[in-house]
Amino acid sequence: MKTAYVLVFKNLGELMVYSKKQSFRILHWFLFIVASIAWVCVFIASVYPYTWKYKASKCSTAYCCSIALFAFTLLFTLFIAFTAQGFWKKFGEYREQATVYYKHRFIILLKGEVPNNYYVWSSYPLLNHAEGTHVRIAVLEEYESDFNDDGKPDLIELNVTFPIEGKDKIYGIFYMFLFDYQLDQRSRFSVCIFSLAQSVFKDENVSIFVLAEEMETALLDDLERATMSSSLTVSGDLWLDQAAPLWSSGRDPGHGGALINESSLDLSQYNPAAIVSRNSFRNFTTILKKKSIVWTPKRAGDDDFILRMSIRILEQQLFYRTGLLELLKWAWIQYFACFVIVHFLVNKLRKFLFENHLLDTIVVRRNHFNELEE
Repeated sequence: MKTAYVLVFKNLGELMVYSKKQSFRILHWFLFIVASIAWVCVFIASVYPYTWKYKASKCSTAYCCSIALFAFTLLFTLFIAFTAQGFWKKFGEYREQATVYYKHRFIILLKGEVPNNYYVWSSYPLLNHAEGTHVRIAVLEEYESDFNDDGKPDLIELNVTFPIEGKDKIYGIFYMFLFDYQLDQRSRFSVCIFSLAQSVFKDENVSIFVLAEEMETALLDDLERATMSSSLTVSGDLWLDQAAPLWSSGRDPGHGGALINESSLDLSQYNPAAIVSRNSFRNFTTILKKKSIVWTPKRAGDDDFILRMSIRILEQQLFYRTGLLELLKWAWIQYFACFVIVHFLVNKLRKFLFENHLLDTIVVRRNHFNELEE
C-alpha cells in the first residue's frame, strides 16, 4: 500500500510540474505575440510620425473640389451598385418541408370499356347515393412515416382495394385524395390538395358535395391503359408549383380561395374540364415530380382492383417576396461593398491633388508638442 501511495504522489507531482511547464510556455508565447503587435504599432507610427491636414476657405477651389469628390463618391457608388443588377433584392428563396396530412376524403372511379361502364366509391354519401348501382365499396388503408422524427410526415402510403367481378374490365381510373398542406416558416397558409384524374359521370343532374377548406389545390391526371389491369401503383414527390412568390411573412391570401363552391348546387363547377381550367389560373398548385406509374395486367382469378399510392414529402425550394428590412439590408450590403473601393480610389486622387499642391490649400500639421502649426 505504501508503494501505491508513493507512486500516486509521484505521478501527481509530475503532473503538477508538467502543468507548470505548459503554463510557462503559454505565457511565453502570449508575451511574444503582445510584443510583436507593439513593435508593429511602433513601426507604423515611425513611418507616419505626423498627421497632415489641409485647410481652405469655403469659397476656394480646393474646398469645392473636395465637396465634388465627396458627392462623386456617393453618386458613383450608387451608379455602380445599381447598374450591376440585383441592387433591389425583390425576391428570395428558402427551403422548407411542408406538413402534409391525409384528410380521409377521397373519390375513386374505375373506367370500363365504354363511358357508361364504370364503378365508383367515395367518402361523400351524397355521391355514393346518387350513383346507385355503380357503387362498389372499397377498403382504404393509410400509412404515414416520419423517418427523421421532426413531427412532419416524410412518406404517405395509400392502399385502396376495390372489389370487382371477374367479368369486369378496367381500362382506366379516376382518383381524388384530399390532404392538408401547411407552410409555416415564412408565409403561412393551409391548403387542401385534390389528387384527381379526369372522368365523366353518367347522370349530369347529380349534386356532388366536396368538402373544401380556405385554400385548395389540385393534382390532375387522366390515367388510362389499352389493356385490362388489376392494379395501379403511383409514386412521386409532392411538389408545390408557384405562379407567384409567397409573402415574406404572415398569412398569404393569394391562394385563390376554394376550388369548388360547396354551397352551390350548380353541377357545371364539378365538370373536370371546368376544374382543370380554374386550377390553371391559381397561384399555387401541386404536382408529382419524379412520378412513376406502373400498371399490372389482369390475370385469371383477380377479383380486386388495387390502387397503391406512395407520396414522398421532401424539403423543396420556395420563392418569396422580400420584406422591407431585408430589401434595405441587401441594398446596403451591395452599396457599402462598392463604396469601400470607390472611396479608396477617390481618397488616393484627393491625396495626390493636395500633396502635389495642385490646389491652393494651407498645410496644417501637429508638432512634437501636439500643437497645430501652419
